[in-house]
Amino acid sequence: MITRVEALGFRCLRRVSQPMDGFHVLIGPNASGKTTFLDVVAFLGDLVSGGLEKAVGERTANFQDLTWRREGERFELAIEARILVELRGRLENPAFDTVQYEVTLGLESREVRFETETLTLCTTGSRGPGASLSAVPDPVVAQQILSRCHRRFEPSVKSPCLANKRALMRSQVPVM
Repeated sequence: MITRVEALGFRCLRRVSQPMDGFHVLIGPNASGKTTFLDVVAFLGDLVSGGLEKAVGERTANFQDLTWRREGERFELAIEARILVELRGRLENPAFDTVQYEVTLGLESREVRFETETLTLCTTGSRGPGASLSAVPDPVVAQQILSRCHRRFEPSVKSPCLANKRALMRSQVPVM
């Protein structure tokens, strides 16, 4: 189950960090961001399963159409979900019950590229200094969690990508 959706500078979403639970209803006037909020999840799914070109190309020919007010050159998306109990046994530490996936996409020399891509395992409620958090310990485990991902994982330490994220150890996943 998805437990949090975040966006920074994505289309009409200037800054959103929305906790989720078993049931949510989106209500708002036309053009208020309801569909864009749902597209955060769809975009990340397309990104993992089909790659950067598919995720962007299915939405626009102009990357800046995906940025806040069509003025920026980057945006950040994140999703957090509970790890199914049957998958936790495959992890080095089965206590990890949550996975966080974050990306920052931007323009450089008129080309769309990943600035960061992060996969983090943690325990429920680990949201501050001293919390139980782990960079993905093994590239094979990362591939199992994002089983349809077409990229190879090479974990390393990086700083948080969303401005309001916790200052904790994370695993950067370079694009191949």
